[in-house]
Amino acid sequence: MEGRWTINSIIKNQYEVRDIKGGPGKSGAGIVYLCYDRIRKKPIALKTFQEHILEDKKAIERFIHEANIWIDLENHPNIVKAYVVEIIEYRPYLVLEYVDGDDTFGPTLRDWINHRGLDLITSLSFALQFCEGMIYAEKKLKEKRKSFVHRDIKPENILINRDKVIKITDFGIAKTFLSREKQISNNTIDNKNDLTVDSVGGTPPYMSPEQWDGNPTLDIRADIYSFGCVLYEMISYHPFFQLNTRDIREYYYHHKNSIPRGIPNIPRKFNNLILKCLEKDRERRYNNFKSLRENLFEIYKHLDFNLQTQISKSKNLVTPNDPDIIELLNKAYSLDNTGRFLEALKIYDQILSIDPKIEKAWVNKGFALEKLNRDKEALYCYDKALELNPKNEKIFNNKAHVLQKMDKHLEAIESSNNAIRLNPEYSPAWNNKGFSLYKIGKFNEAISCFNKSLEINPRITEVWLNKGRILGDLDKYQEAIECYNSALDIDKRSAPIWRSKGFALGKLGRFKDEIACLDKAIEIDPKNASAYHNKGFALVQLKKYWDGIYYYDRAIMLDPSYTSAFKNKGATLIQLGKIREALDCYDKALELEPQDAESWLIKGHFSMVVGQYQEAAESFKKHLNYLKVYIPDHTKKINQLIIKCELM
Repeated sequence: MEGRWTINSIIKNQYEVRDIKGGPGKSGAGIVYLCYDRIRKKPIALKTFQEHILEDKKAIERFIHEANIWIDLENHPNIVKAYVVEIIEYRPYLVLEYVDGDDTFGPTLRDWINHRGLDLITSLSFALQFCEGMIYAEKKLKEKRKSFVHRDIKPENILINRDKVIKITDFGIAKTFLSREKQISNNTIDNKNDLTVDSVGGTPPYMSPEQWDGNPTLDIRADIYSFGCVLYEMISYHPFFQLNTRDIREYYYHHKNSIPRGIPNIPRKFNNLILKCLEKDRERRYNNFKSLRENLFEIYKHLDFNLQTQISKSKNLVTPNDPDIIELLNKAYSLDNTGRFLEALKIYDQILSIDPKIEKAWVNKGFALEKLNRDKEALYCYDKALELNPKNEKIFNNKAHVLQKMDKHLEAIESSNNAIRLNPEYSPAWNNKGFSLYKIGKFNEAISCFNKSLEINPRITEVWLNKGRILGDLDKYQEAIECYNSALDIDKRSAPIWRSKGFALGKLGRFKDEIACLDKAIEIDPKNASAYHNKGFALVQLKKYWDGIYYYDRAIMLDPSYTSAFKNKGATLIQLGKIREALDCYDKALELEPQDAESWLIKGHFSMVVGQYQEAAESFKKHLNYLKVYIPDHTKKINQLIIKCELM
């Protein structure tokens, strides 16, 4: 059945599900479970297909066949390793290497393009690595007397790990999800009228003309054309064909007839190389990835600036050369990304006992400690990394983040400024500086920093979220909502953004719209207590009191220390005339926050209502004791109530 496995499921008593990509309601027919493998003791990915594919036995056979070809590729640094096909509950699963992406840009080339993280040298480096992987794949399968065409080269199928190493994925798998009759089989446009962009063997913006023609003799030059489309997008930040359509005939026409234009402001030889990849006639393209790689390397080698400086700036962190240490680092990274921080720390300590000068180990140990809320230890690690490399803006930025968690915002601003001095175009540093300025009450300066961050990179959701929150604090709720909408344009699966948008809508009195946003947040993250609490509050504003109490209870169930949920539940019960039940809620709230003057005041008033005068007097006394601001008239009135209660 669909959704058989959910987050935290354990598959076959071996694979702990940590995240799920794809599935029902998503594009494509595949589904990937990101898991921790208890036997291999490392994260892996399980790839299979959605339920409806089970009806197509030929598709299942093709999946297993193509998966075994992928497994035959064995080991190469630029190819995602496929370990084995397992049959679990009558369905094949391909066990794959887990690839942990960059914290800023993400795990796929699509993420890097969307975040505009590619300069010319990085693009060339990625292109060269891609060629290495394709050269190896073709050679390896030729040795096994098998032909090789990937057929679905696109940015989503090019992964990038934290060390900026390219990993090609999805070898031949995409076409297995298509029934034979839906694959393009002839060269007449009429037979394509009933096709959509989801029903062709490949991805339309990247398919070669011969793929569109259903050429039965596809060879590696089809992949070279597709990679030309990818290269074009990497350099220009927009697709080779910018089509806002799902009509297959539009893609067919453009791939068959459109003449590509060069990209301005790049070396002429690089432009010519890309245009050669995009030749309509495959006889005029590169014959193989080896010759393409040779030309790419010549361009890379002769760029008119200091390559070592640029590579250092692009790569940032010093990479150790010992293969054993690299393997340990990769294992620890993966453990970090699946939440196994204590296990990762043991590996970082092991690495540092071998060589205490490995900057990456200190940086990533700091990251793991932060996730465990061991902030002082994390700060120590970042300082050790800065001793080794005081010119790394990312480490200063990490240090700023941990200082923020420790409420040391002036020191955090100083660390952010150090990052900005090293690299004024480093967007996350402007974001962190803005956050610290916000926390010390410098709202306008904070907004200026967020605007600078977004000017550099408008596709970081966290910055839009931070800007929205500060606008909300300034009662500019409509502007805040516009920020949240910008964030949702980038990531519609972010529960915090939906919650924040809902909160702003509620402040404008749009409670039904708020509830719709909170429902989205709950669907994405059903274990977040604040979404249930906020929904309860919105329902109460719509006078749906018992519904509101239900959602307050859901919040309390998820977080028994949620003081506001107890207080708001108590306030709602008072509106329903359930005074004693309300007092129980305030007692719970005061157990959690015994210095909350407001709750003591409410308890005092309603203790009087039910005739508990001694309890009321004690509550009023504690209210005055914890009151932060002395107000003469108010104090006089409360003292009179205390006297009245003590006389009863």
